[in-house]
Amino acid sequence: MSLFPESLIKQVRQALDGEAVLRLIDFRPETIQDNGDTFKCFCPIHHETIFRTLVIDKDAGTYHCSNYSCDGNGGGDLIDLYARARGLSYEQGLLGLAEALELEIDLSIIESYLVNTLEVARNYLELGALVEVEEQLTGLVSIRPDCIPALRLLIQLYERQQRSEPL
Repeated sequence: MSLFPESLIKQVRQALDGEAVLRLIDFRPETIQDNGDTFKCFCPIHHETIFRTLVIDKDAGTYHCSNYSCDGNGGGDLIDLYARARGLSYEQGLLGLAEALELEIDLSIIESYLVNTLEVARNYLELGALVEVEEQLTGLVSIRPDCIPALRLLIQLYERQQRSEPL
C-alpha cells in the first residue's frame, strides 16, 4: 500500500519505458537483450553477473526475476524494480523516477509525502528507533537534498548516536 494516490502511481507507470528504467538503474545496461515483447538482462536487484534472469514485459510494464532467492522473484511494476534495485521504498522510487525522467506530477502530493515521512521519522526518533529514523531521512534526502527539516533531524540523530556510543 502506497502513501500516494493510485492516480499518481498510474500516471507514472504509464510514462515509464522498461529500457529507460534499466538505463537509469545503470546495472550493466550494455547487456540488455531486446526480445520483441520483452527485455532480458542481468538482475540489478541481486546483482546477477552470469545469467539474464530479469525479464521485463514491455506492454505490461512489469518485471520478474527467475532467481528464486531474489527479492524480485515475485515481480512487480517498473517503479518497484527501480526502488528495489536502488534500495528505496516504493514511494522514494516513484519520486526518483519522476524526477529523473522529468515527469510532471502534482507537487502537493510530494509535499504531503515529505511531511508524512518527516512525521514518521520524528515518531521513530521519540521511540529511540534510530535505524528506522535514518532509513526514513536518508530516503528523503536522496529525493530532496535541500529538505532542511530532514537534514536537521539527521543531525539530531547523529548527535544522539554519538552520545550513546561508548568512548
